[in-house]
Amino acid sequence: MKTINKSLLTTAGILLGLLSCSEPELPTPNTFSSGATYKATFSFANATVDAPSLDFYVNGVKLGSATPGGGSSLVTTVQIPTPGISGGVTANTAIRARATSGTIGGKLGSADLIFRATNNGTGIFAAVNNANYTVIAVDSINRPVPVRLNRQTATIAFADVTYWNPNTQSMITASRRDSLNPVNCPACLNWDGAAQNPSTATEYANLVTVGLVPLGLTDPGGVRFYVTTDAPLTFNAGNVATNAGIRFINAVANANGISAAPNANGTFGGPAIHARLRPSAGPNITLASGTSSVVSVAGGFSPTVGSRTAGNLAFTSQTIATAGTPTVYTLEVATDAGYTNILYSTSVSFLPGKNYTVFVRGMAGATGTKAITHGVITH
Repeated sequence: MKTINKSLLTTAGILLGLLSCSEPELPTPNTFSSGATYKATFSFANATVDAPSLDFYVNGVKLGSATPGGGSSLVTTVQIPTPGISGGVTANTAIRARATSGTIGGKLGSADLIFRATNNGTGIFAAVNNANYTVIAVDSINRPVPVRLNRQTATIAFADVTYWNPNTQSMITASRRDSLNPVNCPACLNWDGAAQNPSTATEYANLVTVGLVPLGLTDPGGVRFYVTTDAPLTFNAGNVATNAGIRFINAVANANGISAAPNANGTFGGPAIHARLRPSAGPNITLASGTSSVVSVAGGFSPTVGSRTAGNLAFTSQTIATAGTPTVYTLEVATDAGYTNILYSTSVSFLPGKNYTVFVRGMAGATGTKAITHGVITH
């Protein structure tokens, strides 16, 4: 009897040992679970000048792909680890994009485009529970890295505003800018005694303000993210068949008001733009009146961080249909309020009861793949 009991115990021990060594089957995690405690919704678009098709990732999960001028195929709700509000860990969401094939190129090379919350770190985005966001890749792969430069005086050098010189494709100091000012140098000559070509006045007029570059800047240059918080409009029985919510984003990389004279061979200097929706009959819908690009501040571009957050970029209710029949519009982008110098025009239409983000991308004055085009995101 004792022998039998010992045998049974030995067998049971062996079986338990084998079971303990095997890997248990665990359920596959469901990132998009509707039962998640905290959630946020994301849309994505590619409004870059020259980046390739980009895959969009939130917290390591691919949400879709977008070619230049296009949006991703999905508006996706994803799980976030915290509520992202006061009293919680607000920085909770990693946002990045990588080339669908190959590399992004330019200043980023083979690196991913990542959301940078601070100017001297990588940082992550602070998503709020149940909020909606649109993440747009903007700018050019060749956007130069801002450089912190000093103003040189006879007695001291100190950090001052940096300027981008599109004629020489370089960052210059404020003191160098002063030397280009025709007021300070009315008859400047080159080292060989010949007159400057382009003229000093032309070169000075085309300088792009970068700003005071902060210490420890981690902006790698190239393309970057622009993020909006979305609050889509709701429609009632009185306007659901006639109105849509529309907002506009100017992502033309060189639309920054640098238009005093043509650039000799540079980039990133161009006019602020006007945009409207013109119907075949009826009132125009103004989208932008001489606005600078989201890529830049007015007359320059901001070096403070490699990503930009716009907060709640509001939709405006517009009458775009008659009894449910959409009006066909011409989207026009121009350098002047009278629309005598139109840079881009195309036919667009919208369905009532929905919300849309209309964006324009490219570069003013460019041709081919870098010419101005548009995209529409449906929310």
